[in-house]
Amino acid sequence: MECYTLELVDECADPMMRAVPCAYILTLSATETFPWLHGVAARTYVQRNRGFRACPKTRADGAPVGATNQDIVHAYQSVFARAGFTAPVLVFEDDAQLTATTREDLAAVDRFVATSAFQVYTLGSMGAMLPHDGTHWRMPTRIGGLHAAIYSPEAARVLAASRVSEREHIDWHVLAELPLKFTFNRPIAWQKWDSRSPSENSRTWCGSCDAGLSEDIQRECAWLLFRALGLHAERGWTRLYVIQKHAPWIGIAVTTLLALLAAFLVFRAFPSGRIGLG
Repeated sequence: MECYTLELVDECADPMMRAVPCAYILTLSATETFPWLHGVAARTYVQRNRGFRACPKTRADGAPVGATNQDIVHAYQSVFARAGFTAPVLVFEDDAQLTATTREDLAAVDRFVATSAFQVYTLGSMGAMLPHDGTHWRMPTRIGGLHAAIYSPEAARVLAASRVSEREHIDWHVLAELPLKFTFNRPIAWQKWDSRSPSENSRTWCGSCDAGLSEDIQRECAWLLFRALGLHAERGWTRLYVIQKHAPWIGIAVTTLLALLAAFLVFRAFPSGRIGLG
């Protein structure tokens, strides 16, 4: 039984990116073609997934796919196998949305992908950001959200061989091992995260994945953060990127203020400069 079908839905003579020849859209839909994602690459394909419950699948280690996060990894592996590990590949998840400045921003991303060493270039993710050259930023640690990302052949091979547990995820766990992750200085693609109607996959989000109470608390805190930032809309993702870019400086400022406060309190308690030892 074929678990995936691949449909060419768009060919573009003047794509936004020339360094990335093909884009793939991952979906469970049997009919949608997602026209708002067309034109980024010269060829856009939709990979239709029947899902692991309707179509049994096997992981890289021979074990059966038994959870939504494993099914997502399997879908990525199918795309990379079809693409052939020879050129960068852009993968959209079907809930990705593009911003109004996509064409302008992708021109810079296209030049970067064509000339720079990278493993993953995400068009919009959560995670720590460090400046690379002002336009492009490093994401050196874990990232959350892979609704639109470009993968080098090296990264595609890593993901093709990856095995995840019933709770681990492709973004937070598998890609954490890859050091050359980049993003643009503002989101190019965003994803509607609505904490009032979490998806089946988002209910399995975890950090250490020990299935303890702390994981449930962390997940609820994450949803509260998403709601506070407004990640159900594009402006929320713009707000998120502003915070992520300034997070290291915010951390330094808070640490400095706490150190000064501690020094002030010590000075108030011991104005003579002597600290009694007993």
